[in-house]
Amino acid sequence: MLHFKVESRPELLTLLLYRCIIKTDSIDNYIAKGRCIVTNLVGIYYLLSSPRCAWLLAPILYLATDGAIHLLRDKLEGLGYQTSFSAKYGDIGLLACVLLGVAELRRDNVYVPVWLRDTGNQIELLMICIVIGAIVSFTTTGRRHGQWGDIYHDVVVAPFILLSAILLLPNLWFNGSWYELAFIAAMVIIWLRLVQHDLKSGRFVQRQYLLEKGFQLKGEVFRT
Repeated sequence: MLHFKVESRPELLTLLLYRCIIKTDSIDNYIAKGRCIVTNLVGIYYLLSSPRCAWLLAPILYLATDGAIHLLRDKLEGLGYQTSFSAKYGDIGLLACVLLGVAELRRDNVYVPVWLRDTGNQIELLMICIVIGAIVSFTTTGRRHGQWGDIYHDVVVAPFILLSAILLLPNLWFNGSWYELAFIAAMVIIWLRLVQHDLKSGRFVQRQYLLEKGFQLKGEVFRT
């Protein structure tokens, strides 16, 4: 019979997760110091945890998210803008959580759910996140007076944040300190409050918000 020494919180939930998630044929490979760990990261985990990519990650994330959106809007609409506080500032907080999760991968006792230990499953999860973003974009772009910058955010930025949450939160939950988890919770709450503010102030419908302020923008609104 297998026995687990549960040290993280809450003990009962942790034990149930161990019993439900961990396959008995892989126990010997992933148990050390009473924790379920992975010694060889693969796929997306390997890329994120590589020390060679550590110094590149932060600038790449910024350029691929807020930077790319500004460039797209400047090129196609004549003005690089981001009026949504949740996208401008809230996403920065969420990306900081991603960097925190990546840093946790470089420590000992990395926890990865069984179904995410396969590169193929990680790619499938990535595709699912992109499809979800595409569906959200297709069904809401017209109502938001959206342009290519909005579509890019829906299909690239939001799926990346969703994927990162699914990949990194399990390890943070088992191995993260209380203040790291508190930071993540605070960033999520701030993001939700900013979304609420954007909806009330009209900043969420960014193009229309600027037009009402007297800005002249190029391009036509996508209708869905």
